[in-house]
Amino acid sequence: MKEKGKKGCSEGCRTSVLAAAGVLLLVFAFFALVPATAQAAVEVRVDAPEYVDVEETSFVATIVVDSVTDLNSAQFDLSFDKSVLEVTGVEDGELDGETVPVLTWDLVDSETVVVIIWLPPGVGRSGSGHLAEIEFEVKGDEREKSELSLSNGVLSGLREREGYEALELEEIPAEWKNATITIGQEVKEEGKDEEEPP
Repeated sequence: MKEKGKKGCSEGCRTSVLAAAGVLLLVFAFFALVPATAQAAVEVRVDAPEYVDVEETSFVATIVVDSVTDLNSAQFDLSFDKSVLEVTGVEDGELDGETVPVLTWDLVDSETVVVIIWLPPGVGRSGSGHLAEIEFEVKGDEREKSELSLSNGVLSGLREREGYEALELEEIPAEWKNATITIGQEVKEEGKDEEEPP
């Protein structure tokens, strides 16, 4: 498993996230980030099991993206209940067979993981797939729940600027959708899904 972050968070981890953000700002100095044009929003969602068996020690939540065009960079926060779950790692994403590299990730107050994705200037990825895979360790007890909440999400794509050779970074409109996991197996209500006798 790749070590790209640290468990827990201190001033050091906040500094590393800010440093990574600084790298992106330097890139944006070469590419003008322009407002999104009128286009349909790309759906970004947390794909995670609805139920995790109490005997399971870990699972992976995938940050799925559908039909994105010329993605160059992205960032998002994923929050969770630290008494139920713990992040142990973040892996690169993939769009139509092409890697989407995670530049850096870090934990904030042990309950939010900040992920920054970045490709070199002028490089874009298109298609459907996932931005990243978040690895979780289960800490909670039977029937405890945790929402996996996306926030501060930004997708940036490349576009040609009329009259210029350089490319621009354009914000890609996106709709961000959360998920909820429950520790334990699904419990069906008594009498539900049972056919009544004729």
